[in-house]
Amino acid sequence: RVVIKSDGEPTYFGVDCAYHKNKFIERNFDRVINIWGADHHGDIKRLKGFVRALGYGDRLEILLMQFVSLKNEGRVARIEDFGAFINVLPGQDGLVHVSEIAWNRTNHPSDVLKLGDKVKVIVREIDNLGRINLSMKALRSLFLSCRSLRK
Repeated sequence: RVVIKSDGEPTYFGVDCAYHKNKFIERNFDRVINIWGADHHGDIKRLKGFVRALGYGDRLEILLMQFVSLKNEGRVARIEDFGAFINVLPGQDGLVHVSEIAWNRTNHPSDVLKLGDKVKVIVREIDNLGRINLSMKALRSLFLSCRSLRK
C-alpha cells in the first residue's frame, strides 16, 4: 500500500522495505539488483540503509537507467577533444562524452566518428540546464543486460 507522508506526498518505502526483507530473509537471496528509473535517485541511500540494518551489508545493488528514448540515427554535428555532439532533435544536440563512445579506450572521438556520421545513441540524462547527455556504449550494455535476463 502507498503510505502518505505528513506533507501529503505518497511514498512506497514501506512496500520497498517489505519486498527486500522478503528477498533477503524469507527467500534467502544472496544478492538483489534493482533497476530503477533515474527519477528515483533520492531513494537509494534510504533503502540501502534499511538493507544494512537487516544485516545484509552491501548485497543490494541499485542501477539507475534513464528510460527516455532511443535515437536510431542521430548525426555527428561537432567533434571536440572531450566528445561528440550528436543532433538528436531539430536544433538540439546532445553530448556523447569520449568515455561513452565505445567499450574499448577511445583516445579522441575522431578516432571513431566523423562529421555527418549516423550513430545510434541512448539518452542517459537531461540535466537541470536542459543539456542532453548521450551514450553509444550503453546501447550495447542494455542489449546484453536484457539478453542475460532471459537466460
